[in-house]
Amino acid sequence: MNITIKQVQLTDQDQLEQLWYLQHIAYRLEAALIGFDQIPPLLENMDDLSKCKEIVYGIFAEEELIAALSYTIDNNELDIARVVVHPDWHRKGMARRLLQHVFALYPEHLFSVWAAEKNTPACELYRSVGFVPRMKQEVAPGVWLQCYEK
Repeated sequence: MNITIKQVQLTDQDQLEQLWYLQHIAYRLEAALIGFDQIPPLLENMDDLSKCKEIVYGIFAEEELIAALSYTIDNNELDIARVVVHPDWHRKGMARRLLQHVFALYPEHLFSVWAAEKNTPACELYRSVGFVPRMKQEVAPGVWLQCYEK
């Protein structure tokens, strides 16, 4: 199977649809895990997604999008906005591959990412690739996000 990392083009209808579908599958699982279903990407429609200003890289198995990471850049700071992996590809290193790809593209940047404290797999992944916790924010009663920086 041919697995490649490439930039996702939000102007490409097929890639846009695949990203929207992938993020809905992934964030529904996270919502169940953390007990909170108001995760912003779950509230987006495809038109919202097509207008986002994020740069998106994806891992494709043949032509199927199986994982994606998006980010914004402001000067020397890169803020990771989304990291999603299809459940069939969980625990196979796809998110780590995407993170390492972006680290290699921007070796001199400061990286930040937010994760729900109850999303243990995400928090463990970020720590394992060098992120350290910096601050927390309660976004809803009992729902805490942790900011990590690298």
